[in-house]
Amino acid sequence: MAVFPIGAWVSTRLGPNPPEGAVLLGTWLQGALWGAWAALLAAQRGELALRAGLLSLGIVAAVSALYGFYHHAVVRPDMIRLLEGGHQFGDFTSDQLLGNIRQSRMTSTFGDPNHLGLICAAGAVALLGLAATSAHRLPLVILASLACIVLTAEIMTVSRGGLLSLFAGLIALAVGLLSAQGHLRGKSLAYVIGGLILLGAVTVGTLWLVSPGALQRFGNLTTVRERLGYWRIAWSVFWLNPLLGQGAGGFVTWYLTHRPEGLGEAKFAHSLPLEILADTGILGAALLVLPFLPGLRGAGATHQVPVLIAVLTVFVSNSLVQFSILFRELWVDFMLVTGLWLGLSLATRVEGSRSSWAAVGPFLMALAVALIAPADLWRARTEIIDDVALAAMGSGDSALALEMTHRMIDLEPGYDRWRVRGAQNLIALAQSSDAPRLRLLAEAEQHLAVAERLNPRRPSIYTTRSEMMSRRGDHEGAVRELRRALERDPFSPELRAQMARAWATLGAFASAEEEAQRAIRLSRGDERALLVWAELLLEQARLTEAREVVGEMLRRRSGNVDALKLLAEIELAEGDRDAARAAARRAVALRPWDEALRG
Repeated sequence: MAVFPIGAWVSTRLGPNPPEGAVLLGTWLQGALWGAWAALLAAQRGELALRAGLLSLGIVAAVSALYGFYHHAVVRPDMIRLLEGGHQFGDFTSDQLLGNIRQSRMTSTFGDPNHLGLICAAGAVALLGLAATSAHRLPLVILASLACIVLTAEIMTVSRGGLLSLFAGLIALAVGLLSAQGHLRGKSLAYVIGGLILLGAVTVGTLWLVSPGALQRFGNLTTVRERLGYWRIAWSVFWLNPLLGQGAGGFVTWYLTHRPEGLGEAKFAHSLPLEILADTGILGAALLVLPFLPGLRGAGATHQVPVLIAVLTVFVSNSLVQFSILFRELWVDFMLVTGLWLGLSLATRVEGSRSSWAAVGPFLMALAVALIAPADLWRARTEIIDDVALAAMGSGDSALALEMTHRMIDLEPGYDRWRVRGAQNLIALAQSSDAPRLRLLAEAEQHLAVAERLNPRRPSIYTTRSEMMSRRGDHEGAVRELRRALERDPFSPELRAQMARAWATLGAFASAEEEAQRAIRLSRGDERALLVWAELLLEQARLTEAREVVGEMLRRRSGNVDALKLLAEIELAEGDRDAARAAARRAVALRPWDEALRG
């Protein structure tokens, strides 16, 4: 937030967790002021504005590339090495994380999809900026289109930065087409629509080659039904207060409390227009459309109508295909862009300027990308430090892990997420290092208390505290904290599975079975939920039923190490040592580095 002065000022005045609407309004006002400044500067000194925009893009691309190189050359190999060593991070197994890292193709080159998206958007906007002042416009516009295609292929990761970069890049692409073909007047609209259709066709082909699973997932009947369910919920939330909505984040809060059992875990509407209506109502939706209205009046309307159509096309298409998004961050960035557009439109009308969109548009998008990038890079810096802390713990360097954990918290002390991550690191260090165990656990408890004051709605605060209590032997306290977590997210299958394990530890197997069955229903038979159910059955010596569940897990994935471990225990409990050894050998062959498994 530090890169948005007005939004940052609002944030500091209202405390560490200010109302979303106040911060967003401050950011939107900041964007409007910068947009007005950009328009006035471009109207007087178009070349100066363009050069400043290209310079800012160069800085963004360089910093992003350096970060990506560091992540790819240093962090990523360390993570792969540690995962191959059998270490576990959070709720993900080593096999799952290794699969995610190795299957990432384009993303793995730059580490973070946000930054590859920024680089592609920067390249597209820079080429269009050059096209505005060059005699060879069409070749440059074609190159910019190719940059946007590469960017769109990267959107298969559905990253927030990538979505916004695609939004900015396609606006700039439309502006460039209008610049190159502006003399055709009425045919400009046909060029823009034709360009978008061509871009869409190439995008689908690229996605099919790079990640066919993304297209298959989008067209899957189950996924379509889930998406329709999210839309129905968002529509019902909108009708609770159609004029003003439920407030920023209102849909998320309502969804967590009232989500029907059986829907997926996602906490978002999967449709930006519907989520905007649910959160801000008709009045908020009108305010978001406001930035585009001034440009539709006056002499420039003929050229700006196609741009508006291109913007809305991209916006609606993104809302149909996105699968997850960080709500607050998207809003901050989106409000900045719309504010910029509003300031631009108002300033050009007040001055009576007819300055070309070809000069102002690229600079506008350059400024937006340049302003958004530092926030992404600052967050990425904290994530890198967290990666280093995890790597240090995996290699046994407790001193470095503790130093990186403290540095991670000190970078963003008012962000509850890093407080919880720091507490999790301290709890892990208390179990594996020579440092004073009680001191580390006391410090972890302090960070969790601060995180709870900052954001009492975050379930991970209570699950982390529950884990700490369980390790101390306070199993009743662990159940109590998990109940508090479930109050915040009652439809999480992971939390239900954790609660099942906690009840089983207390010997309350009836409650444990009930929670395990809920986890299976909510996750639609996910392997982790089935694993918890099989463990419960084995613990109660219901071997036949446990064997059936394990068999189902192995039918789905024959290389499931956890299922093979359970199968070995079942065979051993039934007295068949040879079958137990065979199952154990299969598990060890799949994970030869796991010393505990060998034992």
